[in-house]
Amino acid sequence: MSNSRLDFRASRAEKLKAIMRRDKITQAALAKISGYDEKTIRNLLAGKVVREVTAIQVCQALGLEPQAGEHIDNIELSDIEFGGYARSSYKSLEGFYHIYRRNFSKNGSIFRSVIEIFWDKSNKLVFKEYYSTDDETRKGNSFIGDVYISPKIGLVHLLIVNEGAVRLTTLTKLRDRDRIMRGSIQTQIEIGKSSAYRPTVSSIFLKKLDNYDVDARLYDDLDMIGEESPDYKSACRELKIVEAQIINMAFLSQETFLSLEPA
Repeated sequence: MSNSRLDFRASRAEKLKAIMRRDKITQAALAKISGYDEKTIRNLLAGKVVREVTAIQVCQALGLEPQAGEHIDNIELSDIEFGGYARSSYKSLEGFYHIYRRNFSKNGSIFRSVIEIFWDKSNKLVFKEYYSTDDETRKGNSFIGDVYISPKIGLVHLLIVNEGAVRLTTLTKLRDRDRIMRGSIQTQIEIGKSSAYRPTVSSIFLKKLDNYDVDARLYDDLDMIGEESPDYKSACRELKIVEAQIINMAFLSQETFLSLEPA
């Protein structure tokens, strides 16, 4: 093995250790925020051979520009703007999902749609969400947004920006056990027919689908579901878990709210 490769790995290790000392980050903490085990972190910090994509993601977890040796051109890597994530690390995200969230306009019902996450030719993950409205002629419309993944915080963000209007969905990472991502969606809805809008937040979860047949299933899957739907109870149960355990909302307690005098 050439000295240049050994020198490069040693130099990279020193840069990482310097940042860890500066920010008081332990090897255990770095393992947690990067998603790799402590043995891998020890090897990297010792200048030993690790996969280049691993080294890149550990660098990013510390806020360091990707430090890669050879073969970096063969790594599918998003721009730093989107998180600088490697496709291979998030390959499991690609595919189709059912989306469930509470209906903003009809109490008790749940909005169900379909989303596909895929690697785009622009070298990043994007998503395409299919949706329906009450107008049957628009059933099966879709829009496309970008996927942002920060190696530091371990969350997945789905962002759509359209002429200044923003919709942001923030989710936990996909877990193999239940194949669900949980989180919240922040958007805006129209108030009646007044052409005025208000900020709106809802719990949301995505359930991954295997071998999804878009042509056969999409039309029926885009709908508001109620008690008569076979997946209504499970969707309600999952949304309650999200609201109780996943998302944090900063509201005044009822007692505090009632004690405040109008301005």
